[in-house]
Amino acid sequence: MATGKVVDTISDESVIMMALLHDICKTHFYGTSTRNVKNDATGKWEKVPFYTVNDMMPLGHGPKSAMIIKQYTTLTSQEMYAIWHHMGMNGNYENDNAVGKSIEMYPAVLALQTADMMASRFMEGEKENLELFADVPASASAGEWADNPATGGPVFEEAPPLSEGA
Repeated sequence: MATGKVVDTISDESVIMMALLHDICKTHFYGTSTRNVKNDATGKWEKVPFYTVNDMMPLGHGPKSAMIIKQYTTLTSQEMYAIWHHMGMNGNYENDNAVGKSIEMYPAVLALQTADMMASRFMEGEKENLELFADVPASASAGEWADNPATGGPVFEEAPPLSEGA
């Protein structure tokens, strides 16, 4: 990769597929429950909601997303590798070698990793960086609609079960 040189071309369609679907594995991954927490102001115990994890398809984050997507549509090799390896290197020798080789084959892998990391650290974070994006209008999140479905927001439907052999 040389400065000022194009190392890869990513079609608009591929950018859309990768950006929208790389985290599809999070669908039906989280649940909610309640737990008792002591209210410091009143000294009384109160039930408060919290998120739980119910991983019914423990295949790994990126691989699971790629497998789910492939049940409904086709992916180019570039899209599959980028989605599969969008979590990047993790210190595991085999994973890191596969990620490195995938980046060499398809630089879009690194582009998706970088975009995902920047979004989670700068735009979705709870620290001072979030203020930089405060003036960017954002539509209501899925969580807001799910917490108050009577507002006329989107209707969320259960996904059909995964087909056998997928």
